[in-house]
Amino acid sequence: MSSTLKLGSKGPEVVNLQKSLVSFGYGVSVDGAFGRGTESAVKSFQESQGLSADGVVGSATWAALDAKPALGPVDWYLSIPLLKKMLNQQYQLSKAQCPSQPLGVSVKRIGEETTNCVLFSAWFLCHMFDRPFTSGQWSQWMVSSGEDNYHVPAYGPRVCIDWGVATTAPSKGPWLVQYFTDSGGHSMIVLCHDAETDKILTLESNSAFKLNGCGWGDIGNLRSVFNPGPSWKDKVTQTWASRISSKRAVHVVSLDISSESINSWLQEGVV
Repeated sequence: MSSTLKLGSKGPEVVNLQKSLVSFGYGVSVDGAFGRGTESAVKSFQESQGLSADGVVGSATWAALDAKPALGPVDWYLSIPLLKKMLNQQYQLSKAQCPSQPLGVSVKRIGEETTNCVLFSAWFLCHMFDRPFTSGQWSQWMVSSGEDNYHVPAYGPRVCIDWGVATTAPSKGPWLVQYFTDSGGHSMIVLCHDAETDKILTLESNSAFKLNGCGWGDIGNLRSVFNPGPSWKDKVTQTWASRISSKRAVHVVSLDISSESINSWLQEGVV
């Protein structure tokens, strides 16, 4: 049975605690010393689990830490039930809905009729990775052009790093992108990139790029085209450059979703 740990505790059990926190995406040092950084991470974790955020690791906190193993690359096929909940959503910038409650927070508007870009990406990825938000992480995810957005990465990309499900290292994708213009911002997932043409396949909620709701940029809504197929690059004109080169700030992370499983799923789509 694990001991109760708190600020000032030291030893192997603190090491185990810190390793568990790292597996949940908290950037603590694994040094066996329960300092202020570990206490802050414990409080955030407790808040995300609906526990009393007192920074003391007792039986309830240990149980929550032991309940979920660290993630490896997530299989894209886990997204299919989530995508089906977004089929009928129309784009609405304000007072938009989530299909169900995001993990760890409570939102007022639940439904499958409307959505916007940040609610789409936040809801989709927290359920895809089974990672709960803290209240601070939820606020951080929401795109606003009036904030200091030059600390990179921030917003949703920073939250995904804190969850332990994303990296800034180069990869084959997919990627979470949040960018800013002079008038606002946008959140989207770049599922695939064709290096030869620079074309990208985006999954996003938008009222442009042939979309009115959730779907594939330049192709159409999920309700019309659920799987864009392996020939997606022949259906789009958008590229990395066309979507982000003129933006004043861009935040990008590579998501820990298997690119092989994405390609396998696309092979099943319309040719």
